[in-house]
Amino acid sequence: MPIFYSLVARDTTVLAEHAESGAPADVARTAGDILAGVDVSRGNLQSYSKGEFMYHYSRTEALTFLCAASADMDRRLAFGFLSDIAKRWGQEFGREGDRAAPYGMNDRFRGVLRQRMDYFSYDPNADSIKRVKSQVDEVRGIMVQNIDKVLDRGQKIEVLVDKTERLDTTSFKYKKSAVQLKRKMWWQDKKWCCILILLCFVIVYVILAFACGGPALNKCVHHSSKVVPAPAPAPAPSPPPTPAPAPTPAPTPAPAPVPAPASPPPPTANATAVLA
Repeated sequence: MPIFYSLVARDTTVLAEHAESGAPADVARTAGDILAGVDVSRGNLQSYSKGEFMYHYSRTEALTFLCAASADMDRRLAFGFLSDIAKRWGQEFGREGDRAAPYGMNDRFRGVLRQRMDYFSYDPNADSIKRVKSQVDEVRGIMVQNIDKVLDRGQKIEVLVDKTERLDTTSFKYKKSAVQLKRKMWWQDKKWCCILILLCFVIVYVILAFACGGPALNKCVHHSSKVVPAPAPAPAPSPPPTPAPAPTPAPTPAPAPVPAPASPPPPTANATAVLA
């Protein structure tokens, strides 16, 4: 029988529990006795046997997580279940769960207990160590099969190395041939492009030859060589006559200055005597 009973308790106060159908009638009473006799000094992980059943519990600071399972169930798997529900309890309730009333979290956590009990009891992926060991055994079996096939065919390591070298040489030749083929195809494409361009020129020339009266294209060439006389330039309009400038009057001569009258000479001595 797998895990058939589990609970979460604070000291001896049960906060949530779940029992599978078919579990022993006294499983809850036995779990209560174990909770009452938990010895902290013996460690946080303990297992007790009663008849054909085993009771395992795991303690944290404030809570105890307990499960009952068949005696043939691996203890590692049972303690893995207790660690799993302890982590989920902390994620779901945190410190709120530590202060809950008796069976105060039963409605909210009973479904989690049932689901995880079923997983760890029946799902082979629950036991990670067993799963990894199974994978290792499977890989080992595949390797043994491959080695046996090689030995059955009589192929030795030297032969395999020689085949590897041949494969490398073949791959190099294939790569070289692929490059050469790529270049050849490129030149063929260019050649066809040149042929198409030349063919277009030939077709255009043939059309022009029919349209222009022969291979020399006389009609088109003579028609284009005729000189068209340029129109005579229009006579330029004559400029209007420029009016003659008005004659400039001659400047009036300035009057000559009139000489001032000469002052009479002073009387001489003789004249003065006469007058006397």
